[in-house]
Amino acid sequence: MTPTLAQSEMTQGFMLTLVGMGVVFLALITLMLLIGGLIWLSGRMDRKPKPKPAPAAASPAAATPAAPATPSDEPGEELIAVLAAAAAAALGRPVGTVRLVRFRRASDDWQAGGRRALTTAHRPASHPTRKLRS
Repeated sequence: MTPTLAQSEMTQGFMLTLVGMGVVFLALITLMLLIGGLIWLSGRMDRKPKPKPAPAAASPAAATPAAPATPSDEPGEELIAVLAAAAAAALGRPVGTVRLVRFRRASDDWQAGGRRALTTAHRPASHPTRKLRS
């Protein structure tokens, strides 16, 4: 029994579909492996070598423990200097022309009031034209 012209075209179309899907999946798998390899490589490059511990010096300064760091909302002078230098570099200006201004965080009253207004504004009972069924 010889295949008809419609069966031949159908077989050819099926084979073309399989080859096309195979090429697409092969390309996607290749991209996945390439991206995974780049992530692995960047992770290896980001690792810092472990520093060797320095021999302990027998000095009186090393014997006194440092004061424990207390968490504070105020940034230290070193942090302010680093931020000023980063802002100057980002703006392309000399460091002396950038001035950082300290500010305090406002209270959360405005934020809480806004949330309250939004959540209560969409209640069906508060809408003048809607009435709840009883």
